[in-house]
Amino acid sequence: MKEIGEENSNYSMDHTIKWKSPRRSFQYYIVKEGIYPPKSYLAYTRMPGHYPIPDNYVVETTYGKNEKTVTCFINYHDKKPQYKIKFGLHENEYICSNLSPTAAANAYLKAYHEKVMREEKAKDPNLQQRLPDSRMNGIYLFGLQLIQIKLVRENSMKKHKNVIKPFGDITRQMQFTRNKNFSMNILPGIESQIKQYFAAEDKVTINELVFTVNKSKVRIMYQPKEDEVNQQMAIIQAMDYNRISRSSYRALAAICQDLPREWIIFERLNQINQIMSMNILIHLVELQQFKEKLNTSLEIHIMDPDIINGVESTIGKGARRSIKDILRFLIPSMINKGILNYSEQTLHIRISGDGRNVGQKVKHVMVTFTVLNKMNIFKSNSHFALLIYSGVENYNTLNVALAPLIAELYNLKTGFIDENGYKWKIKLYISADWKFLSICLGYKLANSANFCLWCSIDKSQNGILEINNQRQDNWVISKNMEEIKQYYQSIPGHKHPPLFLMIPICNWIVDELHLML
Repeated sequence: MKEIGEENSNYSMDHTIKWKSPRRSFQYYIVKEGIYPPKSYLAYTRMPGHYPIPDNYVVETTYGKNEKTVTCFINYHDKKPQYKIKFGLHENEYICSNLSPTAAANAYLKAYHEKVMREEKAKDPNLQQRLPDSRMNGIYLFGLQLIQIKLVRENSMKKHKNVIKPFGDITRQMQFTRNKNFSMNILPGIESQIKQYFAAEDKVTINELVFTVNKSKVRIMYQPKEDEVNQQMAIIQAMDYNRISRSSYRALAAICQDLPREWIIFERLNQINQIMSMNILIHLVELQQFKEKLNTSLEIHIMDPDIINGVESTIGKGARRSIKDILRFLIPSMINKGILNYSEQTLHIRISGDGRNVGQKVKHVMVTFTVLNKMNIFKSNSHFALLIYSGVENYNTLNVALAPLIAELYNLKTGFIDENGYKWKIKLYISADWKFLSICLGYKLANSANFCLWCSIDKSQNGILEINNQRQDNWVISKNMEEIKQYYQSIPGHKHPPLFLMIPICNWIVDELHLML
């Protein structure tokens, strides 16, 4: 329960304050009334008093029947209050505490009683005496309950409310705002000086302002908004290519003041993501019923534990994007860059797919497409993801996961109308390794007896280049997609209907890298 006392003083004419309650009385002489530090780290005593604790505060306190006098100090170090009580004439007769006023008061009582016992024992070595177990409320010893001093400090804060706070005492956002306002307000003065020292035809441009605050270097770039946005986009692109995380960029930006602040970059990234999510929707694909165990003896392509854990958590799930949405977004950009022009009339689109072993527990399967019209298909940014899921490559899973894409490709065979109303002819291709192509073509196994995707050659014919003195190396594509669709059950090697029926068999191409292997 909060103790009620009566103050008797004429502060600040007289720095002596008397405080009395039914249980105790104190007399204080205020040496330095102190100030309240910023609210961000202003400390308080415990309830029920909950008194604010000042900084740079010194008071001489007299208490008890014997009117003992001590000098109490409170100073903040590293934004935390430190308490000191000096109780004697010697320099070493003091205690310090960083816990609380009461902890400091009790430490003082213990040190004081030990001093008294030493002095009495020096007079009488045979004297046997126990150390008193006395306690004291530090709030009253330090005078933190005094209302008049509290009001003086609060009035002082109001008077100095408009005083500029030290740079180190304000938040990062306020520091940024102060630097920005300073750089903008100083610019007109610099421009007026330019007019005095340079001719009108001289093109003088202020590019940057560099200064230091508390040994911390600040660089303000004066550049057009377009240049600023282009720089941010270039940084985001570099971060994507090199897998630089937000925390890593924050650390780099703290060292290199030339780099934009981390929050600016990721604000721009969020804007890009919002634009992309509005133009190209991402749809979830549920594949839980097709979860299968991966052969742990397979070669592992990705060893990064963070990637492995992330992929394992998404087993049985996938994401897909519409090829039409991507083309609608992509074609205007390709035309502006000179990659496409309306005189070509035909878009050559290649579908690709492959799986990678992520750790020993799961496989990562991705389907992409690229536009073959004058595009550098050997660069990763020329390929656009259509489907990605955590699981294995098999017919049943791909049949479900690829169903929306297959429906879109059927529709694209009749042409694609872009945002400007121009209708493009579409020619489709599919290219992947032998295994992926065989699965999509409905094969039993990629290495079955009738292994060829384009003809009915048998394994037993391998290496036979001549029969009855006639060469056997003039192989041609003997299959066609319509026959496979209707008679796949009777065609050797086939088990299921092909997935990409809209792509002619002559446009099914084994990836060159895998073919050479």
